[in-house]
Amino acid sequence: MTAGCARQPDLHHRGGQVETLATELAALNLLEPLSDLNVNVQFGDKRFLCLYGFTTYNPGVPDSQSSVVVKYGQRCLKGTSDVIDGDSHRQMIDKARNYAERYNSELLRRIKSGLVT
Repeated sequence: MTAGCARQPDLHHRGGQVETLATELAALNLLEPLSDLNVNVQFGDKRFLCLYGFTTYNPGVPDSQSSVVVKYGQRCLKGTSDVIDGDSHRQMIDKARNYAERYNSELLRRIKSGLVT
């Protein structure tokens, strides 16, 4: 799902996005996104993860399923961007994208199979 001109307030100073994304990633189980998904669903958080770019997008969710994202909502990982602040930022964005893709595809699968309502 996309929305035009996605901006993150107050993160555009040099290094701000890197620090913010590092904090976001530290709170995630990057090796086991499905563990985080299980906990979140258990506590009623059924939102999809999104990343910021030129627009927001939901890795692992085909555009044809955007209505599902609208229904359940989304939470964007702060510090992701299409403006890359060096190699470490690019690597962190790749980790965030891989995590979100696994998380979202499994959440979508559970919704479509009726395991999450």
